Formats: sequence, C-alpha cells, structure tokens
Amino acid sequence: MLIPESNQDPNLNTSWRDATPYAILSQITGSPYLSYIAIAVFTSIFGLSVLSISVAFVIAAYKWTQTVAVVVAIGIGAGGFFTQAAAPRLIDMFGARRVLLMAINSSNIGLIIMVLSPISPVFFLIGLIFVVSAIIGIPAFLSLVSRQVEKDEVGKILGAFFSITTIAIAIGSVVYSAIFSAVGSGGACGRDSDLALVWLPWGVGAIAMTASNWLFRRWANKFDESHDDRAQPFKEFNVVMNPIRITDEGASADTTNITVHRAGDQQKNSMKLVTLDEAELNSQKISSF
Repeated sequence: MLIPESNQDPNLNTSWRDATPYAILSQITGSPYLSYIAIAVFTSIFGLSVLSISVAFVIAAYKWTQTVAVVVAIGIGAGGFFTQAAAPRLIDMFGARRVLLMAINSSNIGLIIMVLSPISPVFFLIGLIFVVSAIIGIPAFLSLVSRQVEKDEVGKILGAFFSITTIAIAIGSVVYSAIFSAVGSGGACGRDSDLALVWLPWGVGAIAMTASNWLFRRWANKFDESHDDRAQPFKEFNVVMNPIRITDEGASADTTNITVHRAGDQQKNSMKLVTLDEAELNSQKISSF
C-alpha cells in the first residue's frame, strides 16, 4: 500500500507546529464522521491491546514453553496474513462498511470467548482465531477513512489515526500488564478456588471491545453509506450537450447547455458556455451565471 505524500508542493512552507499530536489530531476533529470513527478505533485498539499479555499468559497459565508459544504466534500470524489477503475480495463483494462491522463483531466475539481462557487453552485458541479473522477490517477501515479527504490529505489523516492507535496501545499495554501482574500472572489457572480474578484482563478487553462495537453501530446508524464517498469525484457521468441560439438586444451568441448526471444519482450540475466574438464582447455587458 502506498500512502501519497500530503505535501506535494515543494514550495509550500511547513512548520514543526503542524507535526505536533494536537495539530495532527485536529485533522479528525473537524469531521463528525471521522470523530466517531476515531473514538471507536481508540476503544477497540485499547481492548485488543490485551493481546500484549498473550505470550506471558500461556506460559504462566498453561505451562507452555517459549518455543510452543512462538510456534503458535507464527501460526496465528500466517493466518492473519492470508485473512488480510482475502480482504479486497470481501470488500468488493460486501463493501468496506460491512466488512469493517463484520471485523468488529469478530474481534468482539473473540475477546468474549477469551474471558474463559483461564479454564482451558481451547477457549484461548478459539477466541484468538476470531480476533485474527478481524484483520480483514484493516483494509476496509483504510478505505473508508481515505475516501473522506482529498488525495493530498490522505497521509495526514492516516498519520492522525496512527497516533490514536499508538496512544491506545501504549495505555492498554500498561493497564493489562498491571492487571495481569496483580492477579498472579495467570499462575492460578487450573485451581477452581483461584479463578476469581484470573479472567480480569480478558474481561476488561472484552468490555472495551463491546463498547467499541456499540460505537461503530452508532456511527453506522448516524452516517449512512452516502457519507462514505464524500471526498470522491464523480466516478461515472453522462454529459448531454444541447446547443441553442440566443439573441439579446441585437447581439447574438452561441450557447451550449451542459447537464452532468452522476450514475445512480438524481443530482444534476448544469452550466452554460457562451461564445461571443470580440465585437460583441466589447458591446455587451457579460454577467456570470
């Protein structure tokens, strides 16, 4: 994926103030559509950050060796690669919006299942499969966000969302590590009397992911699909040109009425082109229309 440079004008003066987190995030706050997504993304990334304790958890809870944990991680990573490779076809079939909501649902279900991880590694692996399947939402998300701004602003808007993601991961990693350490680093798994708090990190992640799912649903209800292509030009249009002749106080001009119809839309843009010779141009007062 290529991200176009936001500043394509070499003569445009830039300032370090434009690179501050506040300036970057201001690219989002100006759009209610993007603001909703930003809050939902922050919440979802915070929830998914619980995965930062995965390796330590399976080693402490299930007595897996580091080798086994790494092998499982590699397998999950390969699955995520193939899942993301299928994303473009799914987006073509269902649309970016639906694929994104499917991904949020999948990760939400996965984290809820992982709440039961202290009971058995089966729940951990099943939940992880659901979470990894949610990777299809990344291309869908990028597609929706990039279509909200002009091409020369794509880099800025994606940089703003990258900042949000980084902040959420940083906060989430600290929170889940602290909780994980406080409940015994998963070492209580397998003893029924000690299961009371071992699920807590996964529970917090599931709650955050559920909140994110709710926010995305609110966003989808508030902004219908017509908002998804706000910054895009007409993809298809038909041009109808009807030449006519007009006469105004002895002066004549050839005019052409042009009507542009966007495919599948009722909107029309009309304009007139008027051709006057030099003598008529000097004798007539031309008004814009």
